[in-house]
Amino acid sequence: MHKGIRVAVASFALLAIVGCGGMWTMKSKEEKPSPMASPDKATLVIMRTTSYGFAAKVENYLDGKLIGQTKGKCYFFTKIDPGQHLLICKNENMRPHQINFEAGKVYYLQQAIYMGAWSARTEYDTLNPAKFEEQKPECDFLVLSPSEIPSDAGIDIKEAMRERADQMKDEAEYYAKIDNVKGY
Repeated sequence: MHKGIRVAVASFALLAIVGCGGMWTMKSKEEKPSPMASPDKATLVIMRTTSYGFAAKVENYLDGKLIGQTKGKCYFFTKIDPGQHLLICKNENMRPHQINFEAGKVYYLQQAIYMGAWSARTEYDTLNPAKFEEQKPECDFLVLSPSEIPSDAGIDIKEAMRERADQMKDEAEYYAKIDNVKGY
């Protein structure tokens, strides 16, 4: 192989690895629990059902605060105060959603991942409890490790809302689907 091509391939590989890097704040647990509804909180489940782009870390934020990350086949869940919240998934791109969470319900979202220019791109898709239970045995259960969250781990809400407004112009159907996800 020509030396220039080898250098280019090595550089691209390094960029791909760096693009998948960053601080990992999740810990894998041996148990694989199913989420439970709480009478005074909503429960949000985010599951990544594919090993495509296994090393690409996708960050998930609620109202600008990091709530979890996915990498490979995995899932996590978190309790949320009822009401309207801004849920964001971010890697090379950002997908901000306004969702009204109801107490006593469990909301299931699938973390989708796609090839991007420099690293993986992401978005959410809907998921239901049966599909979650079917995929759960193949996925790692992750919990957030608060002591490892960097102090600057957050999203600028104003930037996210501008991004949302721009994306909604061309993708209204996608946003309507995710923004109106129903709990079980």
